[in-house]
Amino acid sequence: MTPLLLAALAAAADPDTRLLASFEKLEEAALFEASQGGPLSLSGSHATEGRQSLLVPCPSYLTTWKLPRDWSAFDVLEMDAFNDTGQVVVVTLLVGDKPWEDKGRSYWNRHNGEFNLVPGPNRVAIPVQGLWRGEAGSRNNDIPRNIDPG
Repeated sequence: MTPLLLAALAAAADPDTRLLASFEKLEEAALFEASQGGPLSLSGSHATEGRQSLLVPCPSYLTTWKLPRDWSAFDVLEMDAFNDTGQVVVVTLLVGDKPWEDKGRSYWNRHNGEFNLVPGPNRVAIPVQGLWRGEAGSRNNDIPRNIDPG
């Protein structure tokens, strides 16, 4: 497995930024779980904040249920990632909220998005507002409103 390195995770609101994880401590790696490769570990390569980054086995599903639940004070979730695979990696983003949980966690009631990580360093910005449910061509069909960042 070729790794991806997640270097920093931050929530930004104009003009403030709250660093959620710089991966300087192993406890920050425990914020996430990977579907393959066992427990996540830290790496001394490609850090953008401090000296460590999170080593993510690729391919793998990276999940978290441990980040703050209320994102309403922020505009964007930003992450620095280093793609060491030598090829483009497609990342699928799934975001759910309380109405998604209450309605059985269906595919059509969560936000489903994708972005690409090119080889080398990447900065990914995920908007907190305006995340529709379902797919872009079938927005908000079942629950007729966007994901609630609160």
